[in-house]
Amino acid sequence: MSAPQSHFFKAVFFDLDGTLTDSKRTIFRCLNSTLDKFGYSTYTEEEIYPLIGTLQRRGMFYRKGGEIPDDKLQKMIEFYNELYLSTYRQDTSMFSGIMDVLKALKGAGILTGIITIKKGFIARRLAQEMGFDQYIDVVVGDGDAKLKPAPDPILTACKSLGVDPRFCAMVGDAPGDIVSGKVAGCKTIGVTWGANSGEKLADAGADWIAKGTDVLRDLLLPDDIVRRGAEAEIHKTVFMGRPAIQKKRVPKSYRIPQVDCAIREARTKEETKLLSAARAAGIDVPALLDVDLARGEITMEFVPGWRAKDLIEDESTTTARRKALCRGIGASAAKLHNAGIIHGDLTTSNIIVRPSGALCFIDFGLGEFSKEIEKQGVDLHVLMEAFESTHSRFPYCFGEVMKGYKAGFKNGKGVEEKIKEIVKRGRYMRSHE
Repeated sequence: MSAPQSHFFKAVFFDLDGTLTDSKRTIFRCLNSTLDKFGYSTYTEEEIYPLIGTLQRRGMFYRKGGEIPDDKLQKMIEFYNELYLSTYRQDTSMFSGIMDVLKALKGAGILTGIITIKKGFIARRLAQEMGFDQYIDVVVGDGDAKLKPAPDPILTACKSLGVDPRFCAMVGDAPGDIVSGKVAGCKTIGVTWGANSGEKLADAGADWIAKGTDVLRDLLLPDDIVRRGAEAEIHKTVFMGRPAIQKKRVPKSYRIPQVDCAIREARTKEETKLLSAARAAGIDVPALLDVDLARGEITMEFVPGWRAKDLIEDESTTTARRKALCRGIGASAAKLHNAGIIHGDLTTSNIIVRPSGALCFIDFGLGEFSKEIEKQGVDLHVLMEAFESTHSRFPYCFGEVMKGYKAGFKNGKGVEEKIKEIVKRGRYMRSHE
C-alpha cells in the first residue's frame, strides 16, 4: 500500500491497549483474579487475548458468569478497576518505539488523542503515570462517549480539538478501531503488534497496515523532507520546542564553490527580505524564526492547514466557498503587488489555508521587489495557467481571483489587460515555432 498523499495529518488518534501499551498480561491477570474472587471460572490466554480491545470488561465477565446480578457486577468492575490501577506497573509497558512516534507527532505540530473502550478516567491516569500524557491532547473512553466501533468517540475527539475527521487518522490493532475510524471519515492504520493480524485488519477496511512502529512513523510522517525542488529542500524540524519548516538551499557541485556560496547567500537574503516586507504589509506569510545566510537556510513557522489547491479540488467544497477562496487569493495577491512584491511562483500549491481560514502565502524563492506592470502581469499569468491546468473543472475560479484582485489593486484593470497581452504573445510565439 502506498503512503498517504498528504504529508501532514491534522490529528492522529490511537487505541490504547494493544496499540500504545502492551497490557494483555495485566488484563489477563486482573480479569481472572476478579472472576476467581467472585466464584466464576477463569479464562485461558487463548480465550482472552482476541477479546482485548473489542469487548468491555463487563462483557468479559458475562461470558464466564452468565447472568450476573447488577449489584454484584458493579462490585466486580470496581474490584477489577482498583486491582488494575494498583498493580498495572507489574506487567504493562509501552510498545517499543511508540514514545518516539508520539514525540515526532508533537514536534511536527500534529494533534494526538486516545480512543479507548477502557474507562476514560483510567486511561487518563495511565497516560499521566506512564509519562506520555504530555504528548496526548485528548482522551475519550468509556463514560465520555458511545464506544467503538461506533464513530462517536472519534467525532467527540475531533470536536474537542477543532479538527475535521477527513484530515485525521485512527490507529489501532482491532477491527473495531478500523470500523470506528472509517465510519467517522478518518484514514485508518492497522497495527500488527497487538491482538490481530494484518489480514484481519485489512478485511476490516484499514487503509494501511503497519507491521512495526518504524512503518507507522513513516505513514504518519512520510519524510522529513516535505518537498525537494531544483534549488532547495524543505524539511520538517523543531525550533525551540515548536514545529517548524527549514528551507535549505542545496550546494551545486557544477558551480565554483565561492560563486555557489555567494549565490545561495544572496538568494536566501532576498527571500528573507521579501518575507519580512510581506508581513509588514499585512500579508500572511510564515513567521521567520532563524536565518543562516552562510548555509543558505531559513527556518520558519510550520503553517498548519490545507493547500488551496486541495480545497479547491475537494468535492465537499461548495461553489460559494470555492468562489470566496478564489476572491481571497486575488485580494492577497493585490496586497503583495501594492507592497511592490512579486511572488514569482504564484500557484495554489504555494498558498496554505489555515484552520482559521486565513490565506498564508509560502515559497518566495523566485520572488523580487518590483512595481512594474509587466512583472505583475506575469505573476498573475502564472496563477492563471495554474488554474487552467490544475482546476480546469472550475472555469469560473480565475475570474473570481481577478474580482478580488481588482477590488484591492488600483491598477487592477491595467494588470488584467497586461495578462491578455501576455497570452497573445504566447500564442504568437507558438504559432511561429
